[in-house]
Parts: sequence; structure tokens; C-alpha cells
Amino acid sequence: MVILAQWEDRAARGLFRYDVTACETKVLPGEYGFIAQLNEGRHSKKRPTEFRVDQVLQPFDPSKFNFTKASKEELLFCVKSGVSHEGEFYPEAPVVEGTNAIIINVSPIEYGHILLVPKITARIPQRIDEDSLLLAINMAVEAKNPFFRLGC
Repeated sequence: MVILAQWEDRAARGLFRYDVTACETKVLPGEYGFIAQLNEGRHSKKRPTEFRVDQVLQPFDPSKFNFTKASKEELLFCVKSGVSHEGEFYPEAPVVEGTNAIIINVSPIEYGHILLVPKITARIPQRIDEDSLLLAINMAVEAKNPFFRLGC
């Protein structure tokens, strides 16, 4: 899978704040088989949150962290949405207007944790709209992997 190969490349380059694969993980007993993970680095090494936690949709603020400030090394690739909402794959393409960026989460929750950043150059608030939801669903379908997960 292209995504995991690129993610592992970034791990080998030391771009993550901690090694998520070293976190203690276990399956909890019980009917549902929940998984518990002790990830101490997520709290102690994560970039401090710059946004209010009492407001879900916040306006774009160029002075605070936003994904346009992510290092170019964190970029895995770009996807451009077509008219049919199916993505076109652009490996190592520059980030141009209208592209959706796939970047690593430098403070990952799990192995392979990536971020889909719709219309990264548009400098829009982080929110889910119809286009970004369709893009995420199409990405999950294209992954053809039962372990691929979407979260928001």
C-alpha cells in the first residue's frame, strides 16, 4: 500500500514526535475485544493546542497552526477531486490550488495515522462538508484494505 510505504519512509526519517509502534497495546477481555493503548508521547510531546476547545467550527487564523505550516517532508502526496468525486493520484506533485493533501500526523494515535487535508491552499476552517466527506469515503474505498479507518 502506497500510504503505508510513504508513512514508514517518514518514520525512518525521524519526522514523528515519538514511536507509536513502541506503545504498549493489549486487547481487553470481553465480548467486544476493545483495544487499549498506553501512548504517553501523545500528551507529553504533542504540539500545544492553540484553539478554543469550546467551539467546534473556528475561523481560519493564519497566525495559528494550520496545515499550510506543515513541513514539506510531512506531505505524502496530493489528490485532486474530479467531477465525479473520484480522486486523481499525484505522487510527489507540488501542492497547487484545489489539491487535497495527504500528510502524516506527527503525533500519531496508531501506526499509519495520516491526515486528509481538503483544499489545503484554500485556507478554510477545519470541518467536514459534502465534498470532503465524499473524498474521504472514496479514499477509503480506493485503499481496498479492511483495516483502513476514517475518523474526524
